[in-house]
Amino acid sequence: MAEVRKRRSAAERLWARLTPGAPDECWVWPGYKNPAGYGKIGVVLGVDDTGKYRVTSTYTHRVAYESRVGQIRDGYVLDHLCRNTSCCNPAHLQPVTQGTNLLRAPTSLPVINAAKTHCPQGHAYDHENTYIGTAGTRFCRRCDRDKKRSRRSSNRLPILDGAWSRHYRACVDCGTTETRHHAKGLCHNCHQRARKGRATAS
Repeated sequence: MAEVRKRRSAAERLWARLTPGAPDECWVWPGYKNPAGYGKIGVVLGVDDTGKYRVTSTYTHRVAYESRVGQIRDGYVLDHLCRNTSCCNPAHLQPVTQGTNLLRAPTSLPVINAAKTHCPQGHAYDHENTYIGTAGTRFCRRCDRDKKRSRRSSNRLPILDGAWSRHYRACVDCGTTETRHHAKGLCHNCHQRARKGRATAS
């Protein structure tokens, strides 16, 4: 009978391929790396009903940290202090929250946006002109006012003959401003004539 090979853990296979260097050096994973430069290694989850292994993959720096230091707390990720994503040296890894990890990355969008001092229209992000949304995003008060003013202007019907009230705008049918304006853009008389015409047609 053929000898059954012992299934090695991910940590055993990692240290079989990775040779640790000096404590202050980066221990670069020599195997597969994803497009972001993080090392990946296969993990066997078990055997299914057909006898085939169920395999997934995990990051090599996480395997190295958990095998040498201990488990990573739930909700925490490992930050590469050396900024070398393929490094597996536990001394170069620090458990932090995802928010802290993003703020430490110099090329992350939160860091880039936080460094901006003006909005896209050139208005300063100062105390008077800035408000913070529920998601923590900065907004320009002046741009918000201009946007609301433009929206109100585009929806407003023209006012003719010096009519000042929003109820006395020019009728879209006869053009008069002497009678109360209806919601559909008609004056009261034109609106009544339209109703009678629809009733007669039906």
